[in-house]
Amino acid sequence: MTFSVQVTTPAGLGIVDTTIDFGDGKSSDLGGATSTSVEHTYAAGTFTVKVTVTDTTGTTTTGTTFISVSS
Repeated sequence: MTFSVQVTTPAGLGIVDTTIDFGDGKSSDLGGATSTSVEHTYAAGTFTVKVTVTDTTGTTTTGTTFISVSS
């Protein structure tokens, strides 16, 4: 499965860290990326995927989605 991550930076701020938690015990640190694609392989099941972004003030924002993978 390929995830496309697009982060919009607030005016005057930068992104210092973007992390994607695949919901299966694995994650990927994307650094300060604001636009990237990440591939991940899942076993069958239902997963909660979270993307957490930290800006230059230390504020974090998390987006969540749910996916279901059949065998």
